[in-house]
Amino acid sequence: MPHSPYSPVVYPPIDDRTLEEYGETITRLKVRQDEVEWDDVATDEILQIAKTLHDHVYFLDGKIAQNKESTQQQLI
Repeated sequence: MPHSPYSPVVYPPIDDRTLEEYGETITRLKVRQDEVEWDDVATDEILQIAKTLHDHVYFLDGKIAQNKESTQQQLI
C-alpha cells in the first residue's frame, strides 16, 4: 500500500512499543499536572519526547522529507 501524501514518513522507524511508552508517559504526566503544580522535570520529559518524535519525522512546505539530509538540502 503506497504512502498517502498526508502520512508522515518515519525515519528510522519507531516501533509501536516505543510510541505506547511515550503515550503512557504523556498520560501519566498529564494526570500529575492535574493533581499537582506543574514542574520543570515533567516539562523536560515532555520536551524530550517531542524532540525524539520530531527527529524521526520531517516536514517541509507540506511535503515529506525522507530524512534529515534531504530536508537540509532542500533548505539550502
